[in-house]
Amino acid sequence: MAETYKFQKLQVYQSALDYVDAVYELTKLLPEREKFNLSSQIERAATSIALNIAEGSTGQTDAEQNRFLLTDQKTGELTERGRSIIAHTPMARFGTPADLVGAVLWLLSSAAAFVTGIIVPIDGGFSAYSGI
Repeated sequence: MAETYKFQKLQVYQSALDYVDAVYELTKLLPEREKFNLSSQIERAATSIALNIAEGSTGQTDAEQNRFLLTDQKTGELTERGRSIIAHTPMARFGTPADLVGAVLWLLSSAAAFVTGIIVPIDGGFSAYSGI
């Protein structure tokens, strides 16, 4: 039996999920040329409502929240949100801790001795192609 988090019992969270479903249905009606522009922005904005409700819940880790929000607890398949993230990630997968090793070793090495104030995106290309 899947664990139930306290935010899942909130009516506002259930309403937010219904809203996300309605928005995804609406964006299917938009022209194909808007798939990675307007559709993506509208879907992310709608999804962020439910995510913010879940994020406000205490007593669970980010990893637990991600597992809940990105995979169906019953089937183990990706949720609509998980599929959307993968669809906008050129590497077509979620990252793993091992994906950080190269950048960490570089930042710890003398080769990065003069590197300051940068952001190194280790996201499989998501930030470059998702419209954020």
